[in-house]
Amino acid sequence: TGVQTVQETTDPASLASFAWALFEQWRVSGMPAKESWALHALGWLGDDDTARRLAPIVRLWPGEGLHQRAVEGLDVLAAIGSDVALTHLHGVSQRVKFKALRTRAQERIEQVAADRGLPPEELADLLVPDLGLDADCSTVVD
Repeated sequence: TGVQTVQETTDPASLASFAWALFEQWRVSGMPAKESWALHALGWLGDDDTARRLAPIVRLWPGEGLHQRAVEGLDVLAAIGSDVALTHLHGVSQRVKFKALRTRAQERIEQVAADRGLPPEELADLLVPDLGLDADCSTVVD
């Protein structure tokens, strides 16, 4: 596809910055529905930093009457698909005050787990930060 060709020939960090700039312009323009591709571009071109910046916005949208936008944001986090993005998606599924958004996030986690051939609990275990500990839960402090 065209996006795949661009991804193969362009610096990933530059693409992520470009996608974020498009997203910000879309937000400033009032987030018109017919231009929501600017939100979805974050999923195609975004990176871990994109996920870190988007997750707090997604958490706020339902309180601003933008539940459907928040659901689309969950799709974007799932599309980014990195461990950081999935950690944020899992965080929404566990700790957001809007029950409907929590439910939708849980559905996305279940789908990602199924796509990876894992039970949702096992995917959740993989997303828990290791805090620098090695396999036997120890670390060396200098």
